[in-house]
Amino acid sequence: MSRWLSLLAKRWQAGGIAAGASMLAVALGYVVPTTMELDLGASFPSGLTIDGFYDAEGGFRWSRASSEITFRDAGAANEAKLELELSGFRPPGASPPVVVLQGNGAPTRLSAERRFHVQSIVTPVRGWWSADLVARLRSETFTPGAGDERSLGVRVSRARLVLADGATPPLRQLLFTGIVVFLASALGRSARKSFIIATILGAVLASGYAWHRVLATTFVPVMAAIVLFYALVRWLSPGAVQFGADVVEASRRSLLRAIRRVLSPRGAALVVFAAVGLCGVFWMTPQIDLDLGSGNASPLLNRFGALDREGAITFRRAHSGATLDVSDFGTSSPWVVSVHASLERGTSSGIVVRVDDTFMRARLSNEWSTATQELDALGWARGNRRLLNFPGLGAGTSLRVDRILIDRGRSWPPLRVLLRISGAALLLAVALGSTISAGAIVFGLLIAVALEPVVTLPFLPTIVLAAAATLVVAITAKGLLETTATRGWSPALAPVVVSIAAIGFFLWFVVTASPRYVGGHYAFHSNIAKAISGGAFLQHFLPYPGSNLSRQPQWGNLIVPHSCLFHTVVAPAAWLSGKYFHLTTKLALAAFCFLTALMTALVATKLRDKLTGVYAAFACVFLPTSFQLLGLGHLMTLFGTLTATVALGYLALQADRLGERPVLLTAVGLVTLCFVSYTGALLFGSIAIASAWALSLRPAKLFAQRLAGIVVAAGIASFLLYYMYWAAPFLTETLPELLTRGASADGIDLWARIRSQPAKLAYTFGSSWVPVAGLAGLVGLVWAKETPMEPRNIVWGWAAILPGFAVLDLGFNFLLKHHYFAYPVIALGVAVALGWLHSKGRLGAAGAVLLACGIAALGLTHALSVAQGGT
Repeated sequence: MSRWLSLLAKRWQAGGIAAGASMLAVALGYVVPTTMELDLGASFPSGLTIDGFYDAEGGFRWSRASSEITFRDAGAANEAKLELELSGFRPPGASPPVVVLQGNGAPTRLSAERRFHVQSIVTPVRGWWSADLVARLRSETFTPGAGDERSLGVRVSRARLVLADGATPPLRQLLFTGIVVFLASALGRSARKSFIIATILGAVLASGYAWHRVLATTFVPVMAAIVLFYALVRWLSPGAVQFGADVVEASRRSLLRAIRRVLSPRGAALVVFAAVGLCGVFWMTPQIDLDLGSGNASPLLNRFGALDREGAITFRRAHSGATLDVSDFGTSSPWVVSVHASLERGTSSGIVVRVDDTFMRARLSNEWSTATQELDALGWARGNRRLLNFPGLGAGTSLRVDRILIDRGRSWPPLRVLLRISGAALLLAVALGSTISAGAIVFGLLIAVALEPVVTLPFLPTIVLAAAATLVVAITAKGLLETTATRGWSPALAPVVVSIAAIGFFLWFVVTASPRYVGGHYAFHSNIAKAISGGAFLQHFLPYPGSNLSRQPQWGNLIVPHSCLFHTVVAPAAWLSGKYFHLTTKLALAAFCFLTALMTALVATKLRDKLTGVYAAFACVFLPTSFQLLGLGHLMTLFGTLTATVALGYLALQADRLGERPVLLTAVGLVTLCFVSYTGALLFGSIAIASAWALSLRPAKLFAQRLAGIVVAAGIASFLLYYMYWAAPFLTETLPELLTRGASADGIDLWARIRSQPAKLAYTFGSSWVPVAGLAGLVGLVWAKETPMEPRNIVWGWAAILPGFAVLDLGFNFLLKHHYFAYPVIALGVAVALGWLHSKGRLGAAGAVLLACGIAALGLTHALSVAQGGT
């Protein structure tokens, strides 16, 4: 026994033993008979294992003419049973579709019935390294019409692979398990404790392969990639691992402090405020107007047609079996439901709406009329299960619904609505470190519930997600900033800075996740990210004629090297299904803005003091510019603005340490990232650094030389990484065309262009006085004797973009891209001006706070506009 225990004293030996035992356990897990089931009606994990299906709706997905379902590493078996639960629904009078299902054997022709039923075939599963089973489904399609132009095959709700006799394990899953368990044991500090933990982990993974093989085969490879990356970083840079551990520990302490603050009478008061306020809102707004023709009720609808119009009435067609989810609209009080509807043609009598055992019967014709029915009250136990069902009025009839009016009387909010509001409030209180700030957000949310219940109540789960994400981002940022400040890498920020930036994160995400958000070019860029996730990276990386990113018709098909780096960064999220892909992308956009605000606050604190950093974060959050970028969907510009802010901000923060090799290499890497991220970032970032070099050439020659070396090295690196592929077509085709189009001054009304400058500035910044105040604040740094010259020159070079291109705009009529890239430094200048005013006694402080409130009003107004579909 002592001999075996001595083996466990060495981490690598213990890891090998744990890995071998776990691989054996996984092999035995594959021998266990199991059923791998995919719920296609769910958004996850089905979205990782299917191809050629539409998004989930009502517990199923529509297939296309050709679709695939993949069972990852099911295990080699001579015989397995493949089952699909499907429905060959077709409009009345149409014949059922012919369906062909194929596994690893010959294709099988099936006849799909209208109702959901199970079709099955027997197929072998092959493979020693990988043992995937790809179920190929081909079907005749139809187009529903009435605004829905999809080509629909059959409805598929579930797919199952039944392995009744067990299977032979694929080698790669054994290898993945071995890697996870071995590294989990070998990388620990205590060999024996790590061995015990790794053995338990191996047993859990083995049981997963036996009874939850879909999840195990999906997530174990991801776990293996994570631990391999961790081991590589630990081997190459132990200091980075220690830094990460310090960040985690600092974040943990910050989280515990925030939780202790909330677990107090103030936290209880916040929950009471949210609950009482919600009850009051429900009591004060007894009537709910579900205008199906406005689009507001779309998240509640299932099996309704597209928006249509007849005269002044907009409506939707209720297909047979359509439902309207009104579960969250009130309990404990009788309802009176009125349905304003008509038929496409003819006259029919029957059940228009069914709710549980209550039926609304009416006689309808092609004339619009209203049917009314009283519904019994539901208690809290059943208040979350109320659906309005539209069974249909028989073959040949088409029910058209304009609006549904619900008089819920003095209803109480359902329990889950109360939990969502209270949960979001507590999460925000912990994230922001303030129950007052969280209460203000909850107050705004209650106003939204009162004014727009149809939009807001279905949006509450996303609000909870936003609050949880804000907590994660804020706590991580606090840990990161505390660690970097402790090591002397960055100035110490005022604690409220992260809270202000976290409020911004919450607003940026909620605005883009809003059901009414349009987003300008958002769909264009998200589709490119989806294409890259599907293997079209080179099509957008290289200047192919078919690249819709860099050869656009509105530019006369000019070749402009627009980087696909942003799309590549968010492309992995496209492996999720549509809803979660978009939510993940919008979380990334909010994180980009959050990082921009933090870096701006760091530079402001470096130049002046903590109060200036607070105002800088506030200005970055509430200036309308970031919301405008999100509203227009200029996502590459947003990403380029972030990379430029990080690169220039790093140069300003580390101006006195650029002679140190790690700092210099990091600066070159960040500037290279800036140049590669977007063509505008290359242009404006290089101009900013060149301007800083010119300002520093005589008074700080060594600093200027280092700047020159950084920009040259980054320029060469970015050319080799990306721009070398675009140089020849850009120089031979694009540049001559741009010069011949833009250099001519014929017909330019110079005075008209001068007069248009304030309007252009007001468009971007909310008021033309904002950039003026920002530039004035930056000029005022001349008299701040404590401000270091080198970072000040970086900031001045950065700010020079705005007035410089304003002058060039008089002759060339430039787009406003330079406004966006200069917006963080303008926010910094505004912060300097507000900080100076704040230091001038009580009256000055009151004036600074009043001006900050004005900026907040500008930003919140623009945020509301973007959330409602504006730009």
